[in-house]
Amino acid sequence: MKLSLGTAQFGFNYGITNKSGKIKNAEIEKILNLAIQSGINSFDTAQDYGDAEKLIGDYVQERDLKITTKLSNTGIKSFNASSVDKWNQKLNLSLKNLKRDKIETLLIHNPSDLQKPGNIFLKDWLKEIKYSNLVEKVGLSIYSDNDLINVEREILDIVQLPLSLYNQKLLTNGTLNNLKKLNCEIHVRSVFLQGLLISSSKRWPKGINNNLKSHHEKLENFIEKEEISLLDIALDFVKKISCINKFYTSDNFYFATR
Repeated sequence: MKLSLGTAQFGFNYGITNKSGKIKNAEIEKILNLAIQSGINSFDTAQDYGDAEKLIGDYVQERDLKITTKLSNTGIKSFNASSVDKWNQKLNLSLKNLKRDKIETLLIHNPSDLQKPGNIFLKDWLKEIKYSNLVEKVGLSIYSDNDLINVEREILDIVQLPLSLYNQKLLTNGTLNNLKKLNCEIHVRSVFLQGLLISSSKRWPKGINNNLKSHHEKLENFIEKEEISLLDIALDFVKKISCINKFYTSDNFYFATR
């Protein structure tokens, strides 16, 4: 299982536990350098993450990195043959921002795009770029198993999905096992639940479900007795799931633990 760094907070104010806003450029450079020095060579970003793509391209353009980015939602209700030009423009924009001739993985950021009228044009385009010199793998970022309905295996090299100690739905409902049988790579995000899982309940913002907060307090009592950390138990949970190929720690982790 490999570790990848999520970069949402590079581009905008993201995360329930984030009290500092968008990360400053000087800190982004430090985070990227520290990640690379620690052996992390995989980064997850998206066109919808503000200027995150461009910042990554500016700081690490000459390094041999594995980069996953996501195609932004066009807001179009249906697709036709002319939509291909827009997707090509978006892909070229990502390559320009990242200062790369090729990226490892391109994901569809909004899974509902693959359910819209004319989705065959998007599916055919994904197959085409998969065998081009621009993208090595294609896939889909999902929220539920319903997002995989009628999606062909040929465009599911990688499925990125949310999974954590507090969000095990796609594990318990068999989605991970089904993807493993299809030989899809499984990439896991939201491992820290936007920083909540690795933060003390005393630091949680107002408005969090009381049952979840009570559960977290019990977890805190447990780890105190066992002399382990919230970070350890959150990571240990995903590390023990053998079918996961890669998981993303987020930049929220930086703020939640400093």
